[in-house]
Amino acid sequence: MPEQVYNADFEVNRRYLAFSWWLLHRGWAILRDRVEDAVRQSFGHLSPRDLLTFEGFADLTMNVRRTVEGSTPEERYKTKWLAYLLPPRELEEEVIRESKIMDSQQHQNEEMMPSLSRRLLDETADIIESPACSHVLSQLLDAGFSWLVDKQLAAGAFESEQSQAQQTELARKAVPLPKILSVLTRQAHAIGDGESNDYLKEMERVPDLEAFAAVVYSSNWEADVQDDGPKETGTQQKQSQGFASVEESQVTGTDAIGESLVVVDPVPVDDSQTSLESAWEKATAPK
Repeated sequence: MPEQVYNADFEVNRRYLAFSWWLLHRGWAILRDRVEDAVRQSFGHLSPRDLLTFEGFADLTMNVRRTVEGSTPEERYKTKWLAYLLPPRELEEEVIRESKIMDSQQHQNEEMMPSLSRRLLDETADIIESPACSHVLSQLLDAGFSWLVDKQLAAGAFESEQSQAQQTELARKAVPLPKILSVLTRQAHAIGDGESNDYLKEMERVPDLEAFAAVVYSSNWEADVQDDGPKETGTQQKQSQGFASVEESQVTGTDAIGESLVVVDPVPVDDSQTSLESAWEKATAPK
């Protein structure tokens, strides 16, 4: 590969990855405030002296999730996560400046990088806004909350075993709220553990996550990334062009134990269905 092309690829990737600054410095804080508001709405009436049943805590937690994520599949799909992950277009240059990735020696590449970076950002926005992404995200959150509430909290605060008899009694068992909070505090540290994270392991077991990854990795988004000129963004690009086709003859996903689970073949595109959605349906169809 010529050095000029290699350097251009490196700078484009570096510029694209710099947009993680938004999530780390702005997006997470916006989402945090939204979650805190939902928690106050559901749990704000409780005091430290209150007793809370397992069923009651599970219901209040589900109320928080409904407020943040949506109550129905339709509402969850309409929930906009993109604003937490990527900045609005008018703030993109601010993100580049704040991330400190550009210096005076890189201005010579400035004319070509916006076009290439624009394409990567548009593709990312299309993926995040897709129904398949919304579906998989709900499953990942289900897995994480199930591990927290049904496993860790049930055993740690309510001292419940996983027998059928214990499960029947668990719903009505009440414990002091501080006991629940102590378990949640310990689990907050476990959630942030980057080395041995049981929450991530549970999420990795979600079958549709592998199918979604296989579809995304096998996509080439139709148009050549070297095309010049302004590109449509997000939903606009999705409506005018549709998701890119899967041109590879076969893409196989592999789970944590090495067994092949997903095979994605070429998918025809029509006016009523984008090729990413078509590939998603094929990847998740019963074998």
